[in-house]
Amino acid sequence: MKRLTYIVAAGLVLALGMTNVAGASTLGAHHAPHKGKKKKCKANWVLKKGKCRHVKVPHYPPMDYSPRDAVRGSLTWQGDANLDLVVEDMEGRLAGYSSAAGAFVNEIPDATHSGDVAGGGTERFVDHVFRPFPASNRTFIVSACGRDVNEPVTATLTFVRASGHLTTVQEQFAPPGGGSGATTVCVGFAA
Repeated sequence: MKRLTYIVAAGLVLALGMTNVAGASTLGAHHAPHKGKKKKCKANWVLKKGKCRHVKVPHYPPMDYSPRDAVRGSLTWQGDANLDLVVEDMEGRLAGYSSAAGAFVNEIPDATHSGDVAGGGTERFVDHVFRPFPASNRTFIVSACGRDVNEPVTATLTFVRASGHLTTVQEQFAPPGGGSGATTVCVGFAA
């Protein structure tokens, strides 16, 4: 009896296995994967679950390219010296101390200079038409000039280039010949 049960069970397993193999082969023949072109969707649409669906595109506010005030140059120092921030535009106009005129000048339009400071402090040059879009900004030559330097002084010159990049430079100014004097020495950079 046991032997008959094993034979029936083995025959049943074999029969079920054959139908699965036969079923798999018939299913494979009728449902072969499609190897054609992938469905394309138009712009701002994406294919999800076989359907083209609209994608929300974020809308950003427009950039503000209007002119604004920007400190394009500053000169800071401590000590017994009269240093000057001198700015020149590409047409030769000055803002700052002019040794030729012997006085402070502000010839650059749409810009202001804070004025002459003696004995330590900060002088600033402000461009009133600076734009965040660099191609439209003016180019200046920014200089740190020392006159009436009575002791060694370290000055920090900070300026913003037409591209918008900030540059900081430290310069040493010393009295000419070891004593005090009125010799003017300038160090300039294109900004």
